[in-house]
Amino acid sequence: MNKTKPSKSKNTQFQLVYWGLILLLVVSILLLIAVPMNSKRYMVSINDSYASARSIFGGYDAGSYLEGALQLLGINELVFGVSEYPWILWPPGMSVTFYLLGTIDLFFKHALLSGVLIQSIAATAILGTLGRFYSKKFLKSFSIVLALMLFSPFRDWILGVGLMYGEGPGVAFLVLAFTYMFTTERKIKRDNKSTSTYLRALVFFGFLISGAAYFRSPIDSLVLMSLPLFFVYLAMSWRNKSQTKVLYFSIFYFSYFLFTLPWRFIANYKFGIPVTSWTGIGKDTSWVYLSNEQLAANGQNAWADGNINWGCILDPQTCGKPGNGSLFDLLVLAVQNPVAFFKLRIPQYFETMGLPGWELYPSNGPVNVLQAILYCSFIIFVTLKSLKVLKAEEYNLSFLLALVFFYGNYVIILFTHFESRYLLISTLLGLIIVIQSNYLINDRLKSQHRKP
Repeated sequence: MNKTKPSKSKNTQFQLVYWGLILLLVVSILLLIAVPMNSKRYMVSINDSYASARSIFGGYDAGSYLEGALQLLGINELVFGVSEYPWILWPPGMSVTFYLLGTIDLFFKHALLSGVLIQSIAATAILGTLGRFYSKKFLKSFSIVLALMLFSPFRDWILGVGLMYGEGPGVAFLVLAFTYMFTTERKIKRDNKSTSTYLRALVFFGFLISGAAYFRSPIDSLVLMSLPLFFVYLAMSWRNKSQTKVLYFSIFYFSYFLFTLPWRFIANYKFGIPVTSWTGIGKDTSWVYLSNEQLAANGQNAWADGNINWGCILDPQTCGKPGNGSLFDLLVLAVQNPVAFFKLRIPQYFETMGLPGWELYPSNGPVNVLQAILYCSFIIFVTLKSLKVLKAEEYNLSFLLALVFFYGNYVIILFTHFESRYLLISTLLGLIIVIQSNYLINDRLKSQHRKP
């Protein structure tokens, strides 16, 4: 007997119910938890306008984003050398988004409602996409939605104290990018679609990754960290005379840099940031050599709390004497002192993994050792899963890039400073890699089963 396929109208109804439930759940959590949590931690209430919320948030990221929005609205003045920091420290995504919402009186007078709207869209996109990626069945897909909501950094830095921060939109674009590209690659392989279909998908993939970069600056660094992968395929293409994968990578990089060019040109023209850099501090490594007292004097207590000045400990003679060091110099410093470097940084990493979501820095504690162990186990599990796929040579472009982004994010944190929210990128990408691995392994088994 042939099984009857569900009608198109029933499938549409299912989709509407699924996404509607997630949106309702997210908005309820944001209004019941995130707004009161911000009122408690940052003293920003629902009745605070953009201007008052900006003064309360002060030097926090959210304060910078609101300052940028107020400058675009013409309320605050952009004074070079004084108030250009929102455009130098961060990419423009959150400031521009707050500006657009700030043109509406309701959001301008109630700043936290802007955060509710932004994070509602972001969280619904993340939860819904990952749930559907995990399973087409309602209960299975919804189980991953509920599980993610219980994960503390996600819960607190998207659904809680991170209401006015860029983590939500940044990670949302990232999740959409990798799930879209992977599912498209599977469909192309299954249906024998033309190369042009794949190239169009790669352009859109680059666009989505650039969207993530406009909200979170580490994304640009992760794209750059994936370039060696391109050169590996370039070298292999000379050997086997096949340029297909080189072409695919080239289209992705071209698309990404094309969509990030507008801000690169604006930042270069207005603020003197090199076109090759995504933010004004992208290649500044002086912070590694500053003492806690110097960081505090510069208003950078957060960097001190996040143990950013590890160079002072490894090379005390340079402490307090920042030079014109490069990222390569940092790598050299770590390589010259490998035991001391890892002895210092790994325990700090472990402590960060064990923090409750609302605490950012390892020095703040309290550290949940069981949570840290579970997180380390998660990294090992993702590694084992990915190795199985790599050994079978069943991977595709999106899987390889997901791996580079997953591990690359940990490397960036290792060389900069520790904040619990920074783990979000790798956590969600790790989940995507596990789901990708299951699909790729199952696809291979099915193809082997079909062979006579």
